[in-house]
Amino acid sequence: GSEGLLFIDQKGTALKIPALSTKVLDRIGAGDAFLSLASICLAKGIKSETSALIGAAAAALDVQIVCNREPISKGSLAKYLTTLLK
Repeated sequence: GSEGLLFIDQKGTALKIPALSTKVLDRIGAGDAFLSLASICLAKGIKSETSALIGAAAAALDVQIVCNREPISKGSLAKYLTTLLK
């Protein structure tokens, strides 16, 4: 949401990630984007912090797409994450 997300991992550690997008066109599907990417990362053994950040970045990109008209590409996600981490 507008305040970001609260992610609690299996150990009970709470991670707060702020909202990563200020340009919101359509919120539909943002939660799906987050869960899809974060769960894939967790299943692959990626740390909770990294998985949550990748999921949050996917959600941030998703809210900028109206009506799920296009998928989030691997390239746009990688570019967005690179920008965030600089």
